[in-house]
Amino acid sequence: MTKEKSFKCEECDENFDTERGLHVHSAKMHHDTEKKKIDLRILELLKKGNMNIEEISKEIGKSREIIENRIEELMEKEWVQKKVESSREIYYDITELGEEVVVPLMKDILEETKSCIEGVSEAFKKRLGPKLPKITVEWPEEEE
Repeated sequence: MTKEKSFKCEECDENFDTERGLHVHSAKMHHDTEKKKIDLRILELLKKGNMNIEEISKEIGKSREIIENRIEELMEKEWVQKKVESSREIYYDITELGEEVVVPLMKDILEETKSCIEGVSEAFKKRLGPKLPKITVEWPEEEE
């Protein structure tokens, strides 16, 4: 009797039959979500006012390199713009288009997180039975 090999996602404990399946899952569910979370955090910070790379990096707790890469992608999408005040002072600001993207981006992250939570819930149901409470995720009310 041979035991089938299983590959387990360390982030959500979902199991896969192949290593490739695990990698595809991680890239789709966790890697892209992390980028979107960082992008959202950057946009939220810039919505409050101009900031430089060091300030953003410190506030988010990610390396300068990660923040620079995310800022570059946000500038390519025209969600963020560079404001050069002098040769040594470079700040970034959210664009009007960027502000329009914040709420849809938050909803996108919520949907991805919801499917991950539902997957974990299903794994628990298989192990413990159907008597677990139903998990629901709701979009919070907008602040005015």
